[in-house]
Amino acid sequence: MEARGLAANEISFSAAIAACARAGRWARACELLDESRRRGLPQNSVSYNDVLSACEAAGEWTEFVRRLDEMVALDVEPTERTYEMAMAVCERASLWRPEATSGAQW
Repeated sequence: MEARGLAANEISFSAAIAACARAGRWARACELLDESRRRGLPQNSVSYNDVLSACEAAGEWTEFVRRLDEMVALDVEPTERTYEMAMAVCERASLWRPEATSGAQW
């Protein structure tokens, strides 16, 4: 996109993150989210939920919890979907034990 003289923005990053998440490329979705933050673009719950969804689908529980903590730390408002995914991940990964989520900010 930028090679064609078009500047990447919040919308283009969000679309790319969503595409990676749907394709099962959770690590690339995370990289794009990181890059959008490095560029100073506004962060939003749509992009975070897409990354969280990709991590959940891939069984990347540790990355899921890390990204959820990051979302909260950046004051990105979690949605109902965010909490539903968090509960599902905690259940599947046995993170319901207090010691498993110690330090979590959500």
